[in-house]
Amino acid sequence: MKLRINDKAINFDGKLQITEQGYLVAKGVNIAKVGVLDYLGEEIGQEKGKLYKVGVTKEELFNPKTIESFEGAPITLIHPKGLEVNASTWKKDGIGHTQNVKPNGEHLTADVYISDAEAIQEINNKDIKQFSLGYDCDVVASNSKEFDYNKINIKGNHVAIVPSGRCGDSCRLGDKGITNMVKNKIIDGLRKATGLLKVNDAGETVLSSDEAKRLQELLVDLQEQLAEEEGLPDGEKDQEQIDTLKTIVDLLKKLQTAESEPVITDKEPDTGELSKRNAELEEENKNLKEELDKLKNSNEASIALNDAKARFPKAKIGDSSTARKVYECVLVDSGIFTKEQLLGKSDIEISSAYAGLSATMKRNNSIGKTLLGDQKPATKTASQRLGGK
Repeated sequence: MKLRINDKAINFDGKLQITEQGYLVAKGVNIAKVGVLDYLGEEIGQEKGKLYKVGVTKEELFNPKTIESFEGAPITLIHPKGLEVNASTWKKDGIGHTQNVKPNGEHLTADVYISDAEAIQEINNKDIKQFSLGYDCDVVASNSKEFDYNKINIKGNHVAIVPSGRCGDSCRLGDKGITNMVKNKIIDGLRKATGLLKVNDAGETVLSSDEAKRLQELLVDLQEQLAEEEGLPDGEKDQEQIDTLKTIVDLLKKLQTAESEPVITDKEPDTGELSKRNAELEEENKNLKEELDKLKNSNEASIALNDAKARFPKAKIGDSSTARKVYECVLVDSGIFTKEQLLGKSDIEISSAYAGLSATMKRNNSIGKTLLGDQKPATKTASQRLGGK
């Protein structure tokens, strides 16, 4: 299977130089690394919701053809529209080039020359210090116990300078699918946590110390995710997602406060106060679950939309807000049902019909790629690409 990938993001702190002409140069910096990346099944044409390990070996990363493909590759400020730079888009997207690409230990290194004055200013002002490769490759099943699939036939397209990644300071993922996995993990954990938040007959909270600890860990995960979302450039922020995360964080803080309240030790507890507190907790749980359902539905709609666009590129889908609406648009466009016929059908019937239709269709390979990305299309100026005015 052919993929177009934004690879790991790697820091290049401490290797910057400014030439007499004002160019920004980073020599011998790491731009790629041998190792394993995690991908969701829907990102690589496999089982949805399942996590797969995709590895790149020294033999592939250091293949002479791979190295040659990155020699002279254009540099971009974040990944460009379509995850590709060509002769038609180089003037708009390119801000420099690479040279002297070669292996060094576990890394692929290069000398990077950035010649666009506006981009250099943005890099300095916003403290952007990470590279992320953009390239095409084939993904094939692996015989290794360390990973499920291998990347082979890597062909470089560009090297992007990006503001952040997700695997630590030195090496971070550049695909958004992992963010969705984190969200799903948090959602599942929160559902378990809210199911425990009750008060027993003695007026004590049911949460044990271990459960309270897990609740705290979930809260920290959410706060970190919220900080990451809020730290994105203005043009890349998902305000609806930020608002949802804020709501969940606020509700969890309230529930955490309730968990830490003193235990009632009276032999005859105040049943009136106890009933009132139970009612408050039930209302808080209800609000939290509504927000979780909202976030879950948003994720499902996004996955359905990506799948439909890949399998039925000519279908008129529009901005469908739910997975069902995406499926309905495809089924109507394909002539399977009319809009009137869909009205009386259940969600299961709709999704089953879509699955049956999908089984007869291949994913769109008109350009031989599946697009994986974490950046929105770049606009014309470097400042706007990072959310500036």
